[in-house]
Amino acid sequence: MPLLWLSIAFIVGIVISEFTGFSVFFWIVILFMGILLILIEGRVSRSTSWWKKLRSGIPVFPGLLLTVMALGGIRHLSGQPVTTERALAHYNDRGTYTITAKVSAPPDFRENAVYIEVSAIEIDSTSESDLRANDRKINGKARVRFPAYVDYQVGDVLLFTADPITPSDDEQFSYKDYLARQHISTVIYYPRRVSVVDHDRAS
Repeated sequence: MPLLWLSIAFIVGIVISEFTGFSVFFWIVILFMGILLILIEGRVSRSTSWWKKLRSGIPVFPGLLLTVMALGGIRHLSGQPVTTERALAHYNDRGTYTITAKVSAPPDFRENAVYIEVSAIEIDSTSESDLRANDRKINGKARVRFPAYVDYQVGDVLLFTADPITPSDDEQFSYKDYLARQHISTVIYYPRRVSVVDHDRAS
């Protein structure tokens, strides 16, 4: 039974971290609060009646549950990709950018669209609120959906305007995990004002 409670606490920590986005600092604070509660457990039990009633219904130290929950939150955060301003994924879901990227894999032709893998080279913000992104050298891959009629080739360096987004991640199918296995963390749908500005013959 205690193991079940601890397992539930760990899972709760993961779920809270997933849906709240609390920082690692928050979870470290919770972790130390749990440890502190374990250390003062005996003193609190002797001085407060409500704590005794609470403990009678829980077969595990509440402080231990809090500690394990914090470990679950930290574990979830440790499994998330770390991005910096030099990574394309850093700009996911943040608005519109002008991106320079090289076609890094053969196009995947479908009936109504063409999917092309690109490797980012540079990003430029179209928003005055994100001037730090202006002409920034970046790296990272994206899977881009183009109209079916385009015919870009491996090595083509493209310049386009687009809204980078994080791949979908739902219960039935995680597109995010699928692309992560290909080292892709960004998807782009139908970029605008696309032009070929160069061709890397070494590709």
